[in-house]
Amino acid sequence: MFRITFRIICNLLLAIVPLINTVGQNAHTVSGIVYDANSKEILPGVAIKIENSNRGTVTNLEGKFELTGILNQKVDLLVS
Repeated sequence: MFRITFRIICNLLLAIVPLINTVGQNAHTVSGIVYDANSKEILPGVAIKIENSNRGTVTNLEGKFELTGILNQKVDLLVS
């Protein structure tokens, strides 16, 4: 019984420690305006996605977007 309880506690700690590390890191916001490079026309409704993730957003009627909670790391944005 003690051995099983000890294993459960160890497994819970292994699951929680990475979460604690993530909370301590600084989160950033990426924002901007999407427009056509040639005509300079603002582009509403454009999908912005962080590559290799399921996080993303869509530009508003003014072509603006904002992605929050991005950890301190390089990200590549996919625009379509």
